[in-house]
Amino acid sequence: MTVRWDLNGFLEPLVHLEERRNEFIVTADLPFVKKENIEVNATEDVLEIKAGMGREYCFRKWGTLQKGVSFTSFKKTIRLPSPIDVEKASSSFSKGFLEIHLPKKRRGREIRIH
Repeated sequence: MTVRWDLNGFLEPLVHLEERRNEFIVTADLPFVKKENIEVNATEDVLEIKAGMGREYCFRKWGTLQKGVSFTSFKKTIRLPSPIDVEKASSSFSKGFLEIHLPKKRRGREIRIH
C-alpha cells in the first residue's frame, strides 16, 4: 500500500485500469481513507475519484498537550478508452482498496438468423 506525494504536495493514489472484453476494472489503493470520504463519478468516457483522509495527532511539548487534525484530499481523473454504461457501473471498498467495475457500452447488437 504505497501512496506518493507529487512535487506540489498533493496526494496521488496508485490506480490501475484493466480492460477486459466486456468491462473496465479500476482499482485504487486508498490507505487511511474511510469509505464515507470517497466520491466516485463517471460519465461515458471519464471516471473521477475524489477522496479525503484525516489523521488526528497528539503530543506533549513545553508542558502542554498539543492536539490537532491534518486533512488531505485528492482527485484522480481517468479518461476511459471507450464508452461505458454508467447505469450499470458498480464499486466496492474493502481494506483500503477501491474496486470499480465499468461495463462497456454495447455498440450494436447481434442479429439472430431464423
